[in-house]
Amino acid sequence: MDSSSSSSSALPDIRQELMLHAPVEKVWEMVSTEQGLRTWFMPGNLEPVEGHEFILEAGPFGQSPCQVTEVLPLHKLSFRWGKDWTLTFQLNEQPEGTDFTLIHSGWDADKLTEFGQAHAIVRERMEQGWPESFRSLLKLLNKSSFNQPQAISPVHSGEIRPGVSWCTRSWRKQIEILKIIRKLTDYDTETISVSTRNV
Repeated sequence: MDSSSSSSSALPDIRQELMLHAPVEKVWEMVSTEQGLRTWFMPGNLEPVEGHEFILEAGPFGQSPCQVTEVLPLHKLSFRWGKDWTLTFQLNEQPEGTDFTLIHSGWDADKLTEFGQAHAIVRERMEQGWPESFRSLLKLLNKSSFNQPQAISPVHSGEIRPGVSWCTRSWRKQIEILKIIRKLTDYDTETISVSTRNV
């Protein structure tokens, strides 16, 4: 594919920014470590080391291969996600907390995901779903040892809506479908259902 056709089919990055009233060190821990990431996004053996290859466990969608592409401790982490996407977390320390920016890039109207879904459809779903993951992140920060109640202030992402993690919600829908299929086959969804408890 030449550069002109690639450019014409490219879709805008998902870019969402918010202010977290938490120290940058705590936010960095939540976005750059295996233990932190699994609590608000997806399980995966992430390490903040450039070139590190790891797997994101996407429930019924299977395993997504990833590779860390850039690490600036306490400031920026980027990794390739699957065959097309790049996910970037940017942190900027402020007097009131941490300015957190997420950039989800690599969208193309002519491409399908590894799971056979059109980029345009998945992009819309994820753009709406990221704020719910942010709410999960906020709840975890609230459980830390800070004395003052924490708050989240959307900057570009719009109002944060209540609800469970969008990843968990999507997995649960897929599991219900698989349970119906199971009635006609011997397929076992038991191991898949366990994955949702980790998000």
